Amino acid sequence: MLAAILMLITAQHCAEPSFCPTREELKIAIQVWRAKRDWEMMSAANEADPNNITLITPFRLLRVTDVYCDEPWGEPRSINCHAMLHYSRSRINQISRLTRSADGWQIEESTEVSRDR
Repeated sequence: MLAAILMLITAQHCAEPSFCPTREELKIAIQVWRAKRDWEMMSAANEADPNNITLITPFRLLRVTDVYCDEPWGEPRSINCHAMLHYSRSRINQISRLTRSADGWQIEESTEVSRDR
């Protein structure tokens, strides 16, 4: 009985399940957002000093855990989600504001706190 209750509690990660990304959708949105952010940082560094080349190597996101999303709000509808991102050498606590479009979930803004292993 206790195991069934714990499974229900851990499976529910959203205040409103009808407007909530799955873990896989959230992982894809995070990867797209990080790639865009890394590209913008790399481009800005290369424009600031054309005599040097700046490269940013992305780390592969291994898994997403501890996901919880609040109630949707605003127009267009947005949702704030908290997640723990696991990379090979670090864990990142991320809180993001996401919107859903025809292309899937997109991160509009995000805050991160990194912790090395």
